[in-house]
Amino acid sequence: MASALTDVLPLGLAVALSPLPVIACVLMLLSEESRVNAVALLCGWTLTIAAIAGVVLVAGIDVAPSRHTPTWAAVAELVVGALLVVIGVLAWVHRRHGAAEWGARWLTLVDDIRPPAAFGLAALLAVSNVKDMALTVDAGTHIQRAGLSALEELVVLALFALAASVAVAVPLAIDLLAGEHAEPVLRRWHRWLERHSRTAAGVLLGVLGLVLVVTGLAAL
Repeated sequence: MASALTDVLPLGLAVALSPLPVIACVLMLLSEESRVNAVALLCGWTLTIAAIAGVVLVAGIDVAPSRHTPTWAAVAELVVGALLVVIGVLAWVHRRHGAAEWGARWLTLVDDIRPPAAFGLAALLAVSNVKDMALTVDAGTHIQRAGLSALEELVVLALFALAASVAVAVPLAIDLLAGEHAEPVLRRWHRWLERHSRTAAGVLLGVLGLVLVVTGLAAL
């Protein structure tokens, strides 16, 4: 199980780099129905990520585990890695483009949202992001190939989903712990995310993509 965790936790943290759900969470915490909406968003994000990886895991559950990486898996890892490199480069190139308009659109969207809609928004963000989908599918494949028991697969899947949700959970944790003093912190976070999230995501996704490309090539 330790080997499976080593494979999937970095993928979960890469999913957590997605700026849109984090910005949505911060803005919800600054709105009227702050904590209720933020909790709904976090639940929607975590459960959707877990469900996507779980579907991949269950779909391949009859495939016999092997010590050697199958050719199809190596090719898939190579393709995912190349895709992440491209996304990382695009994020870096367009890191300054439309930041103010982007923030204004998000503020309008989440200002009057209700918990069911917040849950649905999180699910939509998870399934509509190509990078997150690729990473989540890759994580499900890694878990399926690890040859774990059903309970171990469930534990690894849950830890992957939690890792993928850590960035969304942090603003909520700050709001719960700091109470009324959290608002200035959250507003500073929002400004920083608007300015720098694409740059940070571009660099980290590019590095992770290169690692996956090298791993895929080595397994061929």
